[in-house]
Amino acid sequence: MAHFGPTRRSLLQGTLAASALSLSGIPARAEPQWKRYAGTTIEANLIKGPRGELLQKYASEFTDLTGIKVESEVIPEQQQRQKAVIELTSGKPSFDIIHVSYHVQKRQFEKAGWLADLTPFMNDPNLTASDLRVDDFSAGGLQFAQNDKGEMHSLPWSVDYFILY
Repeated sequence: MAHFGPTRRSLLQGTLAASALSLSGIPARAEPQWKRYAGTTIEANLIKGPRGELLQKYASEFTDLTGIKVESEVIPEQQQRQKAVIELTSGKPSFDIIHVSYHVQKRQFEKAGWLADLTPFMNDPNLTASDLRVDDFSAGGLQFAQNDKGEMHSLPWSVDYFILY
């Protein structure tokens, strides 16, 4: 699948990604522009476990902030990985955003062009809290989230440090 410019899906991914930070405990300030996609529904493909459950638990807060309804599916990790590849390869995934397992999927997803660059969304004060910047993330997290060109293809909020062992 070729990488294209901004699309409805990539805009939604960026909006949800930025708001996912607020759901994970990093404070964010709701700004009126965040409602520009109100009435939209997005589908999240999540891995069964604390992170997926946390995002599901606080999805209503995301809806309150943005007006975007979040539907989600939580799948055991091994099955989620398989589903992700099959659906992304088809070009018609049933989800708009996905939890990426860095240690297994990052290179595959980047090579296939399945990940959008979130840097423009992070730098857009209409989509991301003005007090949140890319350099707020740790260098270790950014090492996983950014490619060699400095494009942030995911949010480094779920870095598993066992990768370092």
